Amino acid sequence: MLQIEERINSIIFNLPLDILNCITDPIHIISKDYEIVWTNLWQKLGRPNFCVLGKNCFNVYQRKRRRCTLCPVEKVHQDVFDP
Repeated sequence: MLQIEERINSIIFNLPLDILNCITDPIHIISKDYEIVWTNLWQKLGRPNFCVLGKNCFNVYQRKRRRCTLCPVEKVHQDVFDP
């Protein structure tokens, strides 16, 4: 499981950020701990990424104090890391 996560991190973090920032759809990289690791959305809104980096996705995007009931991040992590 750790090897898969390391490979995904290597692929994502070795991509030139200019390419990712040119994509018009929002891209979010969220850790298994629900922390926002990277996003292109805030740059499109004219705000620096450090406003949200390290914060929980459910707090930033849904303004909740706890993980969402039908959490899409949890579903992705289950599908990718715990097939």
